[in-house]
Formats: sequence, C-alpha cells, structure tokens
Amino acid sequence: MEKAQKEYYLNEQIKAIHKELGRKDERAEMDELKKKIEEAGMTEEAKEKALQELHRLEAMPPMSAEGTVRATYIDWLFRCPGNKNQKRSAT
Repeated sequence: MEKAQKEYYLNEQIKAIHKELGRKDERAEMDELKKKIEEAGMTEEAKEKALQELHRLEAMPPMSAEGTVRATYIDWLFRCPGNKNQKRSAT
C-alpha cells in the first residue's frame, strides 16, 4: 500500500509541475491516442501493434526524440488505408 501511495503522490506532483509549466496533460494525450486506435477499425494485428507502441510511448520521457517517432508511427497506423472507420477523401 505504501508504494501505491507514494506513486500517487509523485504523479500528483508531476501533474502540478506540468500545469505550472503550461504543458498539456500527457495522460490525456495518451488516452486520446488510445481512443483513436480503438475507433480506427484497424485489423487486430495492426491494433495490437499500435497498442504495443502506445505502451512503449507511455514509458518514455516526454521530450524523447524516439517518443516523437513512436507517436508519428501510431498516427500513421490508424490512418492507413483499409481501416474500416477511416474517412475517405474525394480525390
């Protein structure tokens, strides 16, 4: 129980620091990405890979260059042709 309390306290401190610095809530961004993955209508294999990459992204420091690459890759996965819920352009 002590570990969970300490983790909660530290997470609250991180939130307060981010708010003071004017940064977006990273948890909200991750939740938004997860929602997009769930709603994209991608194949199970692609969805599994996207969720795996999201999990890795969550574990990375926010300013990591590799984090940007992973976020772009996840974005690319749910925009791929063949996703059931992808909006098609009139081109």
